[in-house]
Amino acid sequence: GPEGTLSDGFPTGYEAFYCMRYEVTRGQFADFLNAISSDAYASTTGGDRDHAGGHYTAAGRYGLSGVWPNLKPAKPYQACNLLSWWDAAKFAAWAGLRPMTELEYEKAGRGPRKPVPNEFAWGTAWIAKEEYAVANEGGADERIAANYSTAGGNANHDFTMPAFLGGATRGGVSAVPGSPMRAGIFATPDSGRIAAGASYWGILELSGNVREQVVTVGHPKGRAFTGTHGAGTLDVPEDWPEAKYSASAGRESGKDDGIGSGLRGGFFGDVPFALRPSDRSRAVHRPREASFSARSRSDENGFRAVRTAP
Repeated sequence: GPEGTLSDGFPTGYEAFYCMRYEVTRGQFADFLNAISSDAYASTTGGDRDHAGGHYTAAGRYGLSGVWPNLKPAKPYQACNLLSWWDAAKFAAWAGLRPMTELEYEKAGRGPRKPVPNEFAWGTAWIAKEEYAVANEGGADERIAANYSTAGGNANHDFTMPAFLGGATRGGVSAVPGSPMRAGIFATPDSGRIAAGASYWGILELSGNVREQVVTVGHPKGRAFTGTHGAGTLDVPEDWPEAKYSASAGRESGKDDGIGSGLRGGFFGDVPFALRPSDRSRAVHRPREASFSARSRSDENGFRAVRTAP
């Protein structure tokens, strides 16, 4: 069609779709790595560098111990960061799912309701801003022990990030790097939508924790997406943003990876305004800017996948 138009099959959010309630966890990503072949594992994890130039082993990057195919995560319930577009796309294809578009990201948060000025994923402009204290760090029952907000929505961001994650702040800027928290940590048996930080549909952490990797409408490759599902293998469908990186083949093998993707929702080191579903400051992949780049395994980026309803 004409330049700037969406493909006929582009998922706009008008058609029903299923969405992972939680971001991909370290435990789920370990299961993925353990399930793929040894050659695929080596191609996925070997010898690459993060966006800051640091060298990571697979175990160090994801907090895993042991050797393939028996990798074990230290914090299996923590949202998994350090995911490149390659990682996200391969995981979704293997799981028989697909990436969501940025239009579906907004639908997943707002639902059918009209936008509220400056709203977060829970539908109001109020957000917790006091540093959390956390109990049972790293466990299945990791929880907020102090400063859980009952008025504003709860989210892991620069102001609230717990000290054990590197959350000492100075004027709104983290003094040291931080980390994601347990996926779904703010939802309790007694919490409503706002306190849980939940979307209209009950989807958690669409604002904060780790950034959502989505298919963008801001690039022709993204607009060509037709919503094809993965087939349960590592083969990425042709209509998806490119994912050809191979550690064994070197960085040039993925030089175009992620073009057509983008980032939404903010992360644990962002100031609150970056967590708003309407914020599109990183909505288009920029390969020359490290923290924007889908080629890098940035500590800011996570993922969740979707599937079109039958």
